Amino acid sequence: MKFSIGVFIALWVACFGASLSAQTLTDILKTHESLIAKSSRKTISPAIESLVESGLPSVEFMLTKWREKAIWQNKETKEFIAVEAGRMLDLDKAEDIGPFEKKGFKQIKPNSGVRNLISGALVSFQLNAPDIEVRKAALNSIRRNEDAAFLPLLEASLAIEPDPDLQDEKRSLLSLMTIKYSTDLEARLRAIETVSRSLQVDVRAQLNRLLTTKRKFAKTLPPDANIAAVLVPSERGFSTKDAYQILVTEGIAAPAPTDADIKEALVANIVEGRVSGVPISQLSDPEKRISAYAKLVSEGLAPPKLSASEIETIVNGYIFYDEYTEPSQKLTDAANAALNHISYRVAISQFM
Repeated sequence: MKFSIGVFIALWVACFGASLSAQTLTDILKTHESLIAKSSRKTISPAIESLVESGLPSVEFMLTKWREKAIWQNKETKEFIAVEAGRMLDLDKAEDIGPFEKKGFKQIKPNSGVRNLISGALVSFQLNAPDIEVRKAALNSIRRNEDAAFLPLLEASLAIEPDPDLQDEKRSLLSLMTIKYSTDLEARLRAIETVSRSLQVDVRAQLNRLLTTKRKFAKTLPPDANIAAVLVPSERGFSTKDAYQILVTEGIAAPAPTDADIKEALVANIVEGRVSGVPISQLSDPEKRISAYAKLVSEGLAPPKLSASEIETIVNGYIFYDEYTEPSQKLTDAANAALNHISYRVAISQFM
């Protein structure tokens, strides 16, 4: 089963404030003992989801210690404990249950992939934690593991964040994620307006991602395409050769033979010291070489060598353009305006 942060958050929201099960944490750990002991990213999803679905207050402690590689398993009983400063801690109540000795225990060492999943699961618990360092860590976890499902959690957290600086960080991240993930056009436009006042590099990076384009061609411009630019061969760095190569790549036009291709065709068709009747001793003469190759083409033994005018005629039968991958022109217009505003502010700041 593939772990989904979205599934986790849906479970967390549904379970917040109440336990949905009479199970204890120990019961859940027994059920998923083999998965936790192995701690593989490919198989761990059911264990994490069961922990979250339980709604138990001890889940946050368990997940935190698991991520820190502070969970140990009794080899004989298969029970799990946490270890801190040489003491054993009960996972259900986080209570000290005595001194720890390694003999008879196996340390659970989740790999980086599993730890990332655990961090994603912990975010909802930690985003509003009393300790500001914990809240900062939760925010960093969201940055590393972006998911649209974090949007409502971030928005709710922003309203109750007491620290002004961290509130600004949450607002900035919420805006960037809204631009990237929200399906609400107006919300995305408001988010772009908000970040347009920022000079942060990640803001410009997100806006530039919104302006990603794909180079295309057509007989006529598609009426519904969000077009960034129409390209004219031989203008602004876009050559006729570039245009023709696009047609070749898409299978519309035949590749133009290179000098190396022509030489290879001539060599391959030497018969008794001649190529199409031209002695090989004369092939050093460009005109003779062109004549010999033309005869090969007429005999179907080599691809035609197109003249510049022929290539231009083929290219002129199409319109070449860059199309935004983002279909909304309102969004790309807003992103361009925001980037222009940011660039202006950056330029001004360099003279201050």
